[in-house]
Amino acid sequence: MTATPLEAVLRRISAEMERQGRSQTEVAKAIGMRQPGLSDALHGKQALKAVELMRIAAYLGKPVSYFTDAEDDTPPGEIPGQQTLVA
Repeated sequence: MTATPLEAVLRRISAEMERQGRSQTEVAKAIGMRQPGLSDALHGKQALKAVELMRIAAYLGKPVSYFTDAEDDTPPGEIPGQQTLVA
């Protein structure tokens, strides 16, 4: 099953956090969120706001496009990054 664009973004954020050895608690604190809120956002249970995505990207030292530009996750006929990140 192909991931939705939002699921792909959340998966990329989680993967980059893991690659850098960053915990949810550390990232949440750095961007002004609580860990349960970040966890819910990363699991699609709570909306991830654009400002939160920008803060996460900055904290991880990556451009937002690193998380939003699709690679293999974009279903045919969809434009990468077209989906709104706020549910």
